[in-house]
Amino acid sequence: MKKNLLHLLFFTLGVLGTILAVGAYDGFLYTFFTGEEKTGHELWIAKEKINAYPAPYSKDILFEINEGEVCTPIKIVINKDMNIKVLCKNGEGWIHYWTTFDIIKAKEENMNRNNWPHFPFFILGVLSAILAVRVYNSFIYTFLVGEEKPGHELWIAKEKILAYPAPYDENVLYEINEGETCIPLKIIIGKATHIKVLCKNGEGWIHCRTKFDIIKTKEQK
Repeated sequence: MKKNLLHLLFFTLGVLGTILAVGAYDGFLYTFFTGEEKTGHELWIAKEKINAYPAPYSKDILFEINEGEVCTPIKIVINKDMNIKVLCKNGEGWIHYWTTFDIIKAKEENMNRNNWPHFPFFILGVLSAILAVRVYNSFIYTFLVGEEKPGHELWIAKEKILAYPAPYDENVLYEINEGETCIPLKIIIGKATHIKVLCKNGEGWIHCRTKFDIIKTKEQK
């Protein structure tokens, strides 16, 4: 039980790490998958006269943005070149640089413009979830199907144990003698625990693992 609780703790921390990364740094994901960067509620004040165009790669000037004029960004498309759709007093138009503007942001959006600091946090969150699922997959398997996946283990009987042909069958199939070695095949978790083992007399079901000394591989300890 303590082992499963520990697995649950690590898995939960991994999932929460990913949710935090995705939630807090969704700007990076949006940019990565769509080629666009989310724009927040910002005021862009032109530092010089700037030409605005009707489309990202158009050479026809739609209108001029005068020095000191205030615009707001609508969409930022990131390809080989950067193209930014802005809304100004003369309407919507496309520009190529935000460095020609002084940008005033809301306090909570001060980090949105630079996504690269977000990247390591996102990767750490995803890796923590992958590690949790990989290392503690036995807990996930148990939770979903009601079975525990036994590893490569040797179970040595500490006393005489009865083995049965099925989980709820009361007919004794054979006896496991003290000192006899078996291996676990399947562990069913419910109101009671039922364990399928393979011993020298064949396969059988037992009800308690505490009657065995269990030898595990190093990575399972």
